[in-house]
This record gives sequence, structure tokens and C-alpha cells, in this order.
Amino acid sequence: MHPDNAQTCYSSFRRAMADATGGQITNAPDSGRAAATDAALDARINDLAKHASKAGTAARRPVVVGIEWSNRDARGSSWIIEFFDRCRRGYYFVRNLGGNWWNDRISSYKSYAGCRVNHYENQNARGSSTGWHYGYVSYIGNAMNDQTSSVMWSS
Repeated sequence: MHPDNAQTCYSSFRRAMADATGGQITNAPDSGRAAATDAALDARINDLAKHASKAGTAARRPVVVGIEWSNRDARGSSWIIEFFDRCRRGYYFVRNLGGNWWNDRISSYKSYAGCRVNHYENQNARGSSTGWHYGYVSYIGNAMNDQTSSVMWSS
């Protein structure tokens, strides 16, 4: 889901990924856990990001920049984050997860589309943080487990 939109729940990770990619990826694994280590899915998501950025504004479509999981090792609920460009310049930011089911629930995560990600304890990128990471992080660490209240993606 795009962070500015209401969250939608899906019956499978595959259906959520199909929606997040505008129907471009319809063969993702059924579970988010399987998706965490699926190299073919990684390549497909990153390839879509490259093409979306070259398409121009008329053909813009969402780009998956990250997936967050509620439990370590990509278990539990998953949240697919999409924006309308890959991380080339600047940053994308979810300033406040308060009021959102995901506030203080993130335990593992993965970034895509050339993005690195940083999780913060408090809203507006304040407090303790994980530091910047690319790719899959199977456990956010004891200090930040179930503590994230804002997230930033950057190149």
C-alpha cells in the first residue's frame, strides 16, 4: 500500500503484491515469509522499479520500495510499501505510524528499488533508529523490536 492510502488486507501475499504492482507481478509466493528470500521476486520487483522510473510521468505506476513484517524472520503480517519512483534522489518518509496498525509492531523488513531504509523509535525520524540498511533484515534487533513509529527510505 502507498503510505498515504488506507490499508487493505488481502487473503494472500500474492494478491497483495499483485495489487501493489498494478497487476505486474501476479506470481509472487502466497506467503510473505517465502517472499523474503525469493531471488526471482527480488529481481522482478527491482526490474519493475527501473522501468517505472524510465516510463515518464504519463505512465507512472507504483514502485515497491519495501516490505515490513510483524515478526522476525519475515513471519506474521506483511506490509508492502510503494511509492511512485525508485530511490534515486531524496527520500520517502512515513512520518507517523501512530494510529496505524503497524505502529510499534515491525520486527523484520526488506528494501527494494535501490532504497536503503531506516526505522525510528519516534515519529518524524526521532529517537533511536536501526541505521540505514539495504536488502533483507531478518530481525530488527532487541532495541528496536516492536518500537518503530516512523520509517524513511532513501538512495
